[in-house]
Amino acid sequence: VSQHTLERMRTRRGTQMIEVLEMLEQHPEWRSAICICEPVIEAEIRYAIRREMPRTINDLRRRLRIGTGPCQGTNCTYKVAAILSEELELGIAETLSEMTNFLSERWKGNRPPLRGPLLSQEELVQGIYACVGNLDRDAIHESNPWEEGH
Repeated sequence: VSQHTLERMRTRRGTQMIEVLEMLEQHPEWRSAICICEPVIEAEIRYAIRREMPRTINDLRRRLRIGTGPCQGTNCTYKVAAILSEELELGIAETLSEMTNFLSERWKGNRPPLRGPLLSQEELVQGIYACVGNLDRDAIHESNPWEEGH
Protein backbone atom coordinates (compact mmCIF):
# COMPACT_ATOMS: atom_id res chain seq x y z
CA VAL A 1 0.00 0.00 0.00
CA SER A 2 1.45 3.36 -0.98
CA GLN A 3 2.52 5.90 1.62
CA HIS A 4 0.01 8.40 0.23
CA THR A 5 -2.83 5.89 0.66
CA LEU A 6 -1.72 5.12 4.21
CA GLU A 7 -1.58 8.82 5.11
CA ARG A 8 -5.07 9.45 3.75
CA MET A 9 -6.40 6.35 5.54
CA ARG A 10 -4.81 7.55 8.79
CA THR A 11 -6.54 10.91 8.33
CA ARG A 12 -9.92 9.21 7.84
CA ARG A 13 -9.55 6.43 10.40
CA GLY A 14 -6.99 7.29 13.05
CA THR A 15 -6.13 4.17 15.07
CA GLN A 16 -8.82 2.13 13.26
CA MET A 17 -6.34 2.06 10.39
CA ILE A 18 -4.60 -0.83 12.18
CA GLU A 19 -7.78 -2.93 11.95
CA VAL A 20 -8.05 -2.22 8.23
CA LEU A 21 -4.43 -3.24 7.67
CA GLU A 22 -4.95 -6.42 9.73
CA MET A 23 -7.66 -7.42 7.24
CA LEU A 24 -4.91 -7.49 4.58
CA GLU A 25 -3.15 -10.36 6.37
CA GLN A 26 -6.06 -12.69 5.54
CA HIS A 27 -6.96 -11.02 2.23
CA PRO A 28 -3.89 -9.54 0.53
CA GLU A 29 -5.91 -9.05 -2.67
CA TRP A 30 -7.85 -6.30 -0.86
CA ARG A 31 -4.80 -4.01 -1.25
CA SER A 32 -6.09 -2.99 -4.65
CA ALA A 33 -6.82 0.69 -5.11
CA ILE A 34 -10.53 1.25 -5.71
CA CYS A 35 -10.58 5.03 -5.78
CA ILE A 36 -7.33 6.56 -6.97
CA CYS A 37 -8.41 10.20 -6.68
CA GLU A 38 -9.09 9.85 -2.96
CA PRO A 39 -6.81 6.88 -2.37
CA VAL A 40 -9.03 4.17 -0.92
CA ILE A 41 -8.24 0.46 -0.98
CA GLU A 42 -10.73 -2.39 -1.06
CA ALA A 43 -10.01 -3.39 2.55
CA GLU A 44 -11.07 0.03 3.82
CA ILE A 45 -14.34 -0.15 1.90
CA ARG A 46 -15.08 -3.62 3.26
CA TYR A 47 -14.13 -2.49 6.77
CA ALA A 48 -16.52 0.46 6.52
CA ILE A 49 -19.37 -1.73 5.26
CA ARG A 50 -18.85 -4.33 7.98
CA ARG A 51 -18.28 -1.94 10.90
CA GLU A 52 -20.07 1.31 10.10
CA MET A 53 -23.19 -0.02 8.37
CA PRO A 54 -23.40 2.12 5.24
CA ARG A 55 -26.22 0.99 2.98
CA THR A 56 -25.49 3.05 -0.13
CA ILE A 57 -22.57 4.25 -2.22
CA ASN A 58 -23.48 7.75 -1.07
CA ASP A 59 -23.01 6.60 2.54
CA LEU A 60 -19.54 5.39 1.56
CA ARG A 61 -18.90 8.68 -0.21
CA ARG A 62 -19.64 10.60 2.96
CA ARG A 63 -17.36 8.35 5.03
CA LEU A 64 -14.49 7.64 2.61
CA ARG A 65 -14.80 10.43 0.00
CA ILE A 66 -15.34 7.83 -2.73
CA GLY A 67 -16.25 9.58 -5.98
CA THR A 68 -15.39 13.09 -4.78
CA GLY A 69 -12.06 13.50 -6.55
CA PRO A 70 -11.41 14.95 -10.00
CA CYS A 71 -13.06 12.04 -11.83
CA GLN A 72 -16.27 12.35 -9.75
CA GLY A 73 -16.63 8.57 -9.55
CA THR A 74 -15.90 7.75 -13.18
CA ASN A 75 -13.12 5.34 -12.23
CA CYS A 76 -14.48 3.88 -8.98
CA THR A 77 -18.28 3.70 -9.11
CA TYR A 78 -18.46 0.24 -10.68
CA LYS A 79 -15.83 -1.17 -8.31
CA VAL A 80 -17.49 0.29 -5.23
CA ALA A 81 -20.92 -0.94 -6.38
CA ALA A 82 -19.54 -4.45 -6.87
CA ILE A 83 -18.03 -4.52 -3.37
CA LEU A 84 -21.19 -3.10 -1.78
CA SER A 85 -23.31 -5.60 -3.71
CA GLU A 86 -21.15 -8.51 -2.58
CA GLU A 87 -21.00 -7.42 1.06
CA LEU A 88 -24.74 -6.66 1.35
CA GLU A 89 -25.83 -9.46 -1.02
CA LEU A 90 -27.71 -7.05 -3.29
CA GLY A 91 -29.36 -8.21 -6.48
CA ILE A 92 -28.58 -6.83 -9.92
CA ALA A 93 -31.55 -4.45 -9.96
CA GLU A 94 -30.67 -3.10 -6.51
CA THR A 95 -27.04 -2.63 -7.53
CA LEU A 96 -27.98 -0.78 -10.73
CA SER A 97 -30.41 1.39 -8.80
CA GLU A 98 -27.70 2.18 -6.27
CA MET A 99 -25.25 3.14 -9.01
CA THR A 100 -27.70 5.44 -10.78
CA ASN A 101 -28.70 7.09 -7.48
CA PHE A 102 -25.04 7.74 -6.72
CA LEU A 103 -24.30 9.09 -10.20
CA SER A 104 -27.33 11.36 -10.13
CA GLU A 105 -26.08 12.83 -6.84
CA ARG A 106 -22.65 13.43 -8.39
CA TRP A 107 -24.33 15.10 -11.39
CA LYS A 108 -26.09 17.63 -9.14
CA GLY A 109 -22.72 19.05 -8.13
CA ASN A 110 -21.37 19.11 -11.69
CA ARG A 111 -24.32 20.62 -13.52
CA PRO A 112 -24.01 24.30 -12.46
CA PRO A 113 -20.37 24.93 -13.54
CA LEU A 114 -20.56 23.11 -16.89
CA ARG A 115 -19.27 25.53 -19.49
CA GLY A 116 -16.66 25.34 -22.25
CA PRO A 117 -14.12 22.51 -21.83
CA LEU A 118 -15.89 21.19 -18.72
CA LEU A 119 -18.98 20.48 -20.79
CA SER A 120 -17.09 18.33 -23.30
CA GLN A 121 -15.37 16.51 -20.43
CA GLU A 122 -18.74 15.74 -18.84
CA GLU A 123 -20.04 14.48 -22.19
CA LEU A 124 -17.11 12.06 -22.28
CA VAL A 125 -17.95 10.85 -18.76
CA GLN A 126 -21.61 10.39 -19.73
CA GLY A 127 -20.46 8.46 -22.82
CA ILE A 128 -18.39 6.16 -20.65
CA TYR A 129 -21.39 5.33 -18.49
CA ALA A 130 -23.75 5.01 -21.45
CA CYS A 131 -21.57 3.06 -23.87
CA VAL A 132 -19.10 1.18 -21.71
CA GLY A 133 -21.27 0.80 -18.63
CA ASN A 134 -24.54 0.31 -20.51
CA LEU A 135 -26.34 2.80 -18.28
CA ASP A 136 -27.92 4.65 -21.21
CA ARG A 137 -31.24 2.95 -20.79
CA ASP A 138 -33.53 2.42 -17.88
CA ALA A 139 -32.24 -1.09 -17.17
CA ILE A 140 -33.39 -0.90 -13.58
CA HIS A 141 -37.08 -0.90 -14.43
CA GLU A 142 -36.89 -3.26 -17.39
CA SER A 143 -37.16 -7.01 -17.14
CA ASN A 144 -33.71 -8.24 -16.15
CA PRO A 145 -32.44 -11.02 -18.46
CA TRP A 146 -29.85 -12.10 -15.88
CA GLU A 147 -32.38 -12.99 -13.19
CA GLU A 148 -33.50 -16.59 -12.87
CA GLY A 149 -36.53 -17.59 -14.85
CA HIS A 150 -35.85 -15.34 -17.89
